[in-house]
Amino acid sequence: MSRRDFYVGYFARAPRDLARWVRQVVIATAAAGFLAGVTLLLSQPAFDPSVFEFQNFQPYTGVVSLDRYPVLLGPAGPAVLFAPGKHGAELLLSPFRGREVTLRAQRIQNGSNLGLEVLPGSIEVLAGGRAPAIAVEDLGPFHGQGEIVDSKCYSGVMNPGRGKVHRDCAVRCISGGVPPALLLRDANGNRRAILISWTDGLLDLVAERVEAEGRLLRVAGQLMLQATKIQRAPN
Repeated sequence: MSRRDFYVGYFARAPRDLARWVRQVVIATAAAGFLAGVTLLLSQPAFDPSVFEFQNFQPYTGVVSLDRYPVLLGPAGPAVLFAPGKHGAELLLSPFRGREVTLRAQRIQNGSNLGLEVLPGSIEVLAGGRAPAIAVEDLGPFHGQGEIVDSKCYSGVMNPGRGKVHRDCAVRCISGGVPPALLLRDANGNRRAILISWTDGLLDLVAERVEAEGRLLRVAGQLMLQATKIQRAPN
């Protein structure tokens, strides 16, 4: 080091060459940090285009079906019904099985997955309203892989409502009666959540990659897997 490069902290200025070097290091470090932040941001998966109309209770009309899971069969198509919080709506709606009702609910939607969180005390039976015959269409055998999620959070209450980050919440929801679902990709590469009739040992498989077998049904317009086997997918 030459005399002109020697620097002591109480000097008013650093030597020119040393100051230039420090300036270059600071600029390069700041630029690297900025680029690293942008790279991490762009590498994050996009949020699902889901909707949760929190505290926006709207009226809905339809027939309550409790065939396998609570569903409202209305003009907008089948909507899975949920109670507030991490609870299914079976007990809330059991007095209205097969009846045409009007109720107030918060809409929860992620793509084709439509759900309604019912406001307790808002359900009213319409005079003479009775349930139509529930259409069940057997779409044939099913074998595929996907992830176990809870249908309420995935439909829009949480975002993301899938993956390891959501595991504990999904376990609590399914334990509380929220219908489980198999999240997979359809033939067009789009995510679809299919309700599952299987509950045996399912909590241990939440947020895991699983392999499922059974028959695929369309119950009142809602896809459902009548599973005969669900296990962890091979690596």
